[in-house]
Amino acid sequence: MEALAVKGILPVIQTPFNHSGEIDWDDLRKEVNAVIADGAAGIVVFGYATEFPYLSAEESARLLETIIGECRRRVPVISSVTAMDAEQAKKDAARYQDMGADAIMTLPRSGNPGEYIRTAASAVTLPVLVQYAPGAPGVSVTMSAAEIAAVAAGLNRPFGVKSEVSVEFIEELIEASKGRMSVYVGMQGIHMREALERGASGIMPGCSRVYVYKKIFDEYARGSKESKEKAFELFDGFFPYLRTFHGQFEMFWEKYVLAKRGIFKTGVCRQPVARPEPEAAKDFERLCETVDALFL
Repeated sequence: MEALAVKGILPVIQTPFNHSGEIDWDDLRKEVNAVIADGAAGIVVFGYATEFPYLSAEESARLLETIIGECRRRVPVISSVTAMDAEQAKKDAARYQDMGADAIMTLPRSGNPGEYIRTAASAVTLPVLVQYAPGAPGVSVTMSAAEIAAVAAGLNRPFGVKSEVSVEFIEELIEASKGRMSVYVGMQGIHMREALERGASGIMPGCSRVYVYKKIFDEYARGSKESKEKAFELFDGFFPYLRTFHGQFEMFWEKYVLAKRGIFKTGVCRQPVARPEPEAAKDFERLCETVDALFL
């Protein structure tokens, strides 16, 4: 086992839809280029933000093919394996490798999670990540840091975890793997400050404001006391926005900002999405102005 080399911001791609609910392939290409321009260290596809349960098999295949093609090896593409069945996950992983993905990220949702990860990874030679999100929709499994580290050691290849639980779990994972595992933080990076202090390799947020996370991460990575203080100052300025963004309206806000930035033409989702009241939208607009003043 060894840590993944990639560090920094790895956004999860949103699927753009037109007003008819069909995928807007031009906006998808624009999104790929936007997150790379914003400073993404890698791209993640088929996360919950991608609305993977609402895509057909044909759409999923074309989505990944389009992302890999547009990316043109500028940054690695991590493709999530989300099938409920481990054998199907194995087939999907093999297909993603053949299509040109640079790594797979498994999402064990039921049964034996360790066996799921091993089975999904058995048909590929790619680096492996695990999205550990026991509170996510459709997920009914838990694992300890030691169990995850044992699976990683058995695979004996670059390995990482997207942790969507308490920040203390980051330290547990690093300790259990003796520092040979990369840990990335989800939940829109709301725990980014604490995560960096605990040794996280990066953040896996949404894709609407990658440049904000990038600026904070780069300041922290400079390593001096002054630069870390600057990173925390920036994060503290971003946090009111993030606290409003993260939660029940997250999917709505993500596409709202992408449309606001001219990356998407619409904020259409296929999945049922909660919408904020008009007054809350006004408050969010004010927070957008604050973030723009700090980071643009």
